[in-house]
Amino acid sequence: MNLLAERGLSHEGIRSFRLGWNVDFIFDNRADWGLPLEIKENGQERRQWLPKGIVIPSFEGDSPTNIKIRRSEWHPSDNLPKYVEV
Repeated sequence: MNLLAERGLSHEGIRSFRLGWNVDFIFDNRADWGLPLEIKENGQERRQWLPKGIVIPSFEGDSPTNIKIRRSEWHPSDNLPKYVEV
């Protein structure tokens, strides 16, 4: 919560919107996310990328339906998007 508060978010807003912070880059197994197996051109299995940054979930009731991450290391000349939908 302190990392989010340092970025100007209130504790009430953080709790209300159930925001989080991903502390490091993660490359997860796609099956763990309920996603189909994909093979890249180099023959390796595609992984699910979770960048470092603010985690912004969407919910239907208590079940998460969508997750976006606002990349903390994004900059205007970056080729990758500022927000990543997981």
